[in-house]
Amino acid sequence: MTEAAPVADHVATLREELDALDRAYSPGHHGLWSAARRAEMFDATLRSMFEAIGPPAGVGLAALGGYGRRQQLPLSDVDLLVVHDGSRPDEVADVTERLLYPLWDAGFEVGHAMRTPAECELIAHERLDALTSMLDLRRLAGDPELVRTAADRVLGVATADVPGFARVLREDAESRAERYGVSAYLLEPDLKSGAGALRDVHAVRWMSAAAGPAVVRTAEREALDAAEEFFTRVRSALHLEARKRADRLPLELQPPIARAMGFSDEPGLIAEDGLMRAMFEHARSVRWIAENVLDRAEAGVSMPTDPPVPFRDIGEALEALAATAEAGMRPEARTLDSIEATPVPEPIEWTAGVLDSFVRILRAGEAGVHALDAMDRLGLLVRLLPAWGAVRCRPQRDPYHRFTVDTHLTMALAEMGRLIRGDRSDDDMVAGAVERVTDRDGLLLGALLHDIGKIGEGGHVPIGAQVADRTLVMYAGRVVEEGSLDDIFYDPQHPYTWGLLGSLTRIDQPRPRRLPSIPGAPPSLISPPRGCHFRPRCPHEFANCSDAPRLEARLPQSPEHLDRCWLDPDEKRARRVVEGGIGLVAGAE
Repeated sequence: MTEAAPVADHVATLREELDALDRAYSPGHHGLWSAARRAEMFDATLRSMFEAIGPPAGVGLAALGGYGRRQQLPLSDVDLLVVHDGSRPDEVADVTERLLYPLWDAGFEVGHAMRTPAECELIAHERLDALTSMLDLRRLAGDPELVRTAADRVLGVATADVPGFARVLREDAESRAERYGVSAYLLEPDLKSGAGALRDVHAVRWMSAAAGPAVVRTAEREALDAAEEFFTRVRSALHLEARKRADRLPLELQPPIARAMGFSDEPGLIAEDGLMRAMFEHARSVRWIAENVLDRAEAGVSMPTDPPVPFRDIGEALEALAATAEAGMRPEARTLDSIEATPVPEPIEWTAGVLDSFVRILRAGEAGVHALDAMDRLGLLVRLLPAWGAVRCRPQRDPYHRFTVDTHLTMALAEMGRLIRGDRSDDDMVAGAVERVTDRDGLLLGALLHDIGKIGEGGHVPIGAQVADRTLVMYAGRVVEEGSLDDIFYDPQHPYTWGLLGSLTRIDQPRPRRLPSIPGAPPSLISPPRGCHFRPRCPHEFANCSDAPRLEARLPQSPEHLDRCWLDPDEKRARRVVEGGIGLVAGAE
């Protein structure tokens, strides 16, 4: 039997095995395990072919790129490197042709290179794509020492100048973001090269190989693993659905891929939006991690090995984020670890300090957006603003918006900050309008929340009005009552709320010469009263008020109406009514 016969048989068997693997599972369930199994099939075939060809001494065969990482997707290229010692270049070229032509004839896309270890090192210095591809070099067959030498010399290029390697990876990431877009919010994202997609996952791995694993936080490594599995599943499904190699996920294939991956229509969220929402969450996390890891590596900063020290409370954590944003910086990894280690109450109380830190973050422009991103990833933003959960990573399927709802909101916040700071001072109309604004903090908050009603349940304006209907009443740094406008105005539960409402003018009553006020003075926030902070000014004080009541629902029929008062609800209704009005006078009607 000729050499060509067994080689052709190996290739035919490989094609049958790959087709069987593709058919064995639904398109949405080909993740990293499937990619590794596909790589194993190529490994076995290439080793058998290499052995059948009988190469001369001083030749080795290696896998590169995704194939080198054992991440061979259904229709991705197979990248090979023939490493040789340089003594028989003509024979090496002949062996390479005999190895590749049967694969090409069978329809496989195979990329290749023939290099000595010295040539591998030289081209690694010259081209970033060659360097990164060879950082994933994996021996398949042939001379093991030769392949190992090539791999070591390539790695040496990256480790010789870690900050420089980090810098070129960051520049490459910026170039890819311009060319392929940002996969964290584009409705048709590039799953391989977009910012936040698989190439950024690989960039962190390459950086870790050069700088050492300490440059990546444990939580970041876990998030990258989850994102890599998800993107691999989506990209594999895209190959199988499109029946061709593809990296951009088009609108028309999102519904079938979503269902193949197990997403289904839910109230306010169709299946394809569920898919894209998960995609955006992973891509956002990957992009953030990649940017921070490359910044750390370029600055020569590694993660400490000792456990993080938690902040005293969530107020102190937000103060640290606000200070970092005001300095125009991103939160450091150590700060994020400390925040993660800090116990977070449920719900987070909007104390005066928490409110002050949040407003300072809004004022900080782009750096403030970075702080909000960090809060979002740590789960703090949705704890502070529960309505944020419904717009987080939500796609907008209309011709006027390219970004997710929450990205649109944070971009609007950043742009509003630029207008307020006068960065657009060349526009006289804008400058004049800014001068007339008396509540700039309110304008920033409005920019952040202006589309908070886009939650997939109808017109966002009326939905947003319902969200904005939620009202907080604060006293001495504490929320003392929370509910809808109707709750607060028509069924107030806290004596301080009664006092506030009692001081309002009413259209159904003559205007008094002097509006009533709440007796006494607000307490010190440094040393507030024990128990209920309103106790010294409240005519309804009794023994229980020496203990601080929790902010909780006390009306069975109104589970979202919360207050911080020990009085029984029926007793409250009796005491608060005075001649049809609301006031602080004790006693029943």
